Amino acid sequence: MNLTMGQLGHIGERDLPLIFHEQLPLLDLDAIRDVELREMVLRWQAMCDQDDDIPVWDMTFAMEFPRLAGRCFLYELNGDEVHTKFIGEQSRKYLNLERTSGDLFELIPEVNVRDIHVRILKCVKQRLPNYCQKSMSWNDRRDHLDYEAIFLPFRKADDEACRVVYSPMSFYPHHE
Repeated sequence: MNLTMGQLGHIGERDLPLIFHEQLPLLDLDAIRDVELREMVLRWQAMCDQDDDIPVWDMTFAMEFPRLAGRCFLYELNGDEVHTKFIGEQSRKYLNLERTSGDLFELIPEVNVRDIHVRILKCVKQRLPNYCQKSMSWNDRRDHLDYEAIFLPFRKADDEACRVVYSPMSFYPHHE
């Protein structure tokens, strides 16, 4: 999804994040640059049960990939409302966020929040991972960086519905 200036109001065109690559759902793991992100998707796939149902969320999943734990978001859904339950320290620092939890639309900068919201909702609806590679051109202090992120759907132990999305990311120098 590419947002237009009209959708974003006062935000300038230079500030819009560039989407270099996306897969909604994620079908080609070779698109993922970061080896650990790729391994995490493979681990998620292995956790899906025989009926191809999504796995139950458990924080031990995140701890299997400790390098990514500081670069993650954990989202919980109530209908279409997205609550950010946790933001890893490196992600919080790179995105200039002051808090580590709260309503998605209150935490994430306006220029990026609608795109993230759509990705989370697609992940939940499809019950499949999705992927994006984007610029951080909207962030004056980090516009020299790009990032890639995966969005992994989970359910709670007492619920069949997908209500949890875990999204680790990898930052790297600006796309040439």
